[in-house]
Amino acid sequence: MIRSFEDFDEFCGDDQKLDSSHLSILSNEEISFFRHCLDFDKNGFVSKIYFGDLAKAGLNDFQIAEVAALFGIEEKRFKRTYHAFGDAQGNCVYRAYWWCPYDRPRLAESQ
Repeated sequence: MIRSFEDFDEFCGDDQKLDSSHLSILSNEEISFFRHCLDFDKNGFVSKIYFGDLAKAGLNDFQIAEVAALFGIEEKRFKRTYHAFGDAQGNCVYRAYWWCPYDRPRLAESQ
């Protein structure tokens, strides 16, 4: 379970873990934006997360719920709170300015 930014960075830095998750559909820029939108409480539970880019990339609610599970968000809580997490449009005027710490080419960029 991802409980911190360090856990997220480690997860994204591991090709096998990242490529076997639905996060692999995102570009480097989108992963960086996704990370920027994360926040964790003092107990290591995610307190803020944005799924808009996943929806924009074509993932359905079930697939997005699987991403939420990586952060310890169980299915019942996800279904109850999903629409409060974002507008599912993936739009942000500052998006081009987020630096991406992951330098390997992403699957989404090579297609």
